[in-house]
Amino acid sequence: MPQEIYVTPPIASEDWVYERLKPVLNAGQHDFSLDADRSDGTVLVQVDGLSGEPVRVDLRDDQNDGAWNNLLDACGLTLGTTVPKWLQARDSMLGAIGAARSVHLLVRGQAAWRPLIEDVQRHHPDLARIDLRNLLEASDQGLVRAILRARTASQRAASQHRTDEIPVLGALDLLADEPRRSLTRLAVTSLDAVTESFDFDLNTALKALSDATDELQLVVQSQRPLMELVPDGKLADVAFEVVEL
Repeated sequence: MPQEIYVTPPIASEDWVYERLKPVLNAGQHDFSLDADRSDGTVLVQVDGLSGEPVRVDLRDDQNDGAWNNLLDACGLTLGTTVPKWLQARDSMLGAIGAARSVHLLVRGQAAWRPLIEDVQRHHPDLARIDLRNLLEASDQGLVRAILRARTASQRAASQHRTDEIPVLGALDLLADEPRRSLTRLAVTSLDAVTESFDFDLNTALKALSDATDELQLVVQSQRPLMELVPDGKLADVAFEVVEL
């Protein structure tokens, strides 16, 4: 039988359940179900893979770190930061993206940034994403191919070429050959990898992408300030709003 957690929410609202409670639970490793239509006003969370006595969590004050910690403990979940700070970072990112600003998510310590960006993508499905540490090829060709795949517009064009047949300029030209878009949103995570011995030029690739779209909006994630990672702290001449996590 799954672990049962009875949550008293601050308000009887599906928005709170699906925009605050569920994103936090999604950051965990266990499957769960939610019942938000109970007659007593509580939200029943059932977590698969865990067992124990039923737990009650009072979240009528959802800025209370301790109350959220009780929920995290019951779910076997850690965010590496407090839930209110995690949700605030998510909301700040959504606000910036909604206002057509680019965002730098600066992560301190071991905060769970991946599920946070996944939740941002849930709100903005057009936000493509590449992770610099997970490129199949640590080269300009590999970087451009990852961008093309992430944009889901030219997977066929990317797969038509062999890596050893594409010179660097040819790889970047693939971006210019893409159908022009009015808006391109791209998340680049693990930006700290640019300081390692990878054979690609991120700034040049992003400038090529910028030239191929009317508006380029970037979301980048790193554990160090941009000034320590790229010249003048800029990528493709984009100005970033910094959100700390």
